[in-house]
Amino acid sequence: MGMNRRKLTTYIFQYILIIVVLSFFMLPIYWTLITSFKESWEIVKMPPSFIPEKPTFNNYLNILSNVEFTSKIRNSVIACFGSLAIALITGLPAAYVISRLRFKGSNSLYYTYITFRMLPPFVFLIPLYVFYRSSGLYDTYIGLILAYCVITIPLTVWMMVGYYDALPRELEEAALVDGCDRRKVFLHIVLPLSVPGIISTSLLNLIFTWNDFVFALILTSYNAATIPIGLLGFIGYTEIKWGMLAAATIIASIPLLLIVLFVQKYLVAGLTLGAIKG
Repeated sequence: MGMNRRKLTTYIFQYILIIVVLSFFMLPIYWTLITSFKESWEIVKMPPSFIPEKPTFNNYLNILSNVEFTSKIRNSVIACFGSLAIALITGLPAAYVISRLRFKGSNSLYYTYITFRMLPPFVFLIPLYVFYRSSGLYDTYIGLILAYCVITIPLTVWMMVGYYDALPRELEEAALVDGCDRRKVFLHIVLPLSVPGIISTSLLNLIFTWNDFVFALILTSYNAATIPIGLLGFIGYTEIKWGMLAAATIIASIPLLLIVLFVQKYLVAGLTLGAIKG
């Protein structure tokens, strides 16, 4: 009886701890959600209400009818998937070469990629800003995409080298014995086996680029500005449009949330396999 009572007490304590921790992290999300359904007068009312008294969709309607904000959603999609495509096209073969083809300088090349990944973004911003201003890349899609590639390509190489190292080499060796060259081995054997790792790497790249504020703030002005810059527009000199800001935040969070829900079965496998030897 004493042992069962101690186990029951431990379980109760664990569940209480889990509820407290989840509440701590979920409260800001919940507060943003309910704020997006409140009118302006209710948002500033004291004491605050945890359930909207008169729920309204006006904030969402105003956001979706705001041409400037919807254009920033388009800009974010173009910049995110453009940089992701370049990162995968260049990073996947580079990671495979570093993992499988050991040559003089391969370790130095790998550590160079890691160095670029670990450097803070501010290191690149000043030279990029000066170069973009003089070359006409400032406030353009291609300029923002190339800036993101400074981070996404090293991240892709870093993630996929560990993943390739964890893959068994026997299938590749058998294909090479049968007459396949390295290109066919990579395209027809390695890439299909690497789908979980590619999905995990792509998701991490998308999270960085979708949420990026610093690169977009410094390297864009209006034409290529992204969602985080659009959120900044709801904070004015005389007022903060809390309802529209909350609604815009929820709308900005939905795409990544849906992507995670669709690829979650690949996410854990992709992150854990690459961590075995990476």
